[in-house]
Formats: sequence, C-alpha cells, structure tokens
Amino acid sequence: PPPPPDSSAASDVNTSQIVGSATELLPELSTEMSRLSAQIAGDGDERASLRQIEAIWVVAQPEVEAARPDLAGGIQTTVDMARTAVVRVRPADADKAFSILTDLVDRYTGDG
Repeated sequence: PPPPPDSSAASDVNTSQIVGSATELLPELSTEMSRLSAQIAGDGDERASLRQIEAIWVVAQPEVEAARPDLAGGIQTTVDMARTAVVRVRPADADKAFSILTDLVDRYTGDG
C-alpha cells in the first residue's frame, strides 16, 4: 500500500532549499499557516502547505530553541495543531494555530 499522505516519505519539500535565520523564517512560517484554513475549507493544497510549514520549522527550530526556549514549545504546538487541522479537516483549528503562531512570531521578532 502507498504511504499515508502525511508521511515524511511523501514529502516533496527539501529542507536544504530553506535558508535564513529564524527571524526571517518564522514570518514565512506564519504566512504559510495563514493560508491553511482556506485551503482546508476549499480546494487548496493544504498538504503541500503543511509540508512547507513542517520543513520551515525543522530549519528554524534549533535557533529558536537556543535564542528563545520559552517560545519554542508554543511554536511546536502550533505546528502540531496545523497537522491535526489538515489530517482531521478542521479549518477552525488551522485558524486557531495561526492566531497563536502570529503572537509567538511577533514576540520572537520583537514586533509584539
């Protein structure tokens, strides 16, 4: 049987193509997450967005954990919430994850 759709083996996002500091990557993570609810509710490619979200976080996470360990767990939680939203087809959960992530990213980048 084919691997499950959310399997990392099915991922078409190469983390080596994701470069930048956490200050640059976290707003990109937020932008990707902002699209998720509409993609889940409509006919967007929410699985591709989720793979991108997860890949960005893989790259940014070590820097966030080193610089702001108080925020790393919360950001991880929003990534987990986004995954659940996609798997369970729950656009409202994606909105909630985006709302929480926006606050955390603002705190990290000093915009909040």
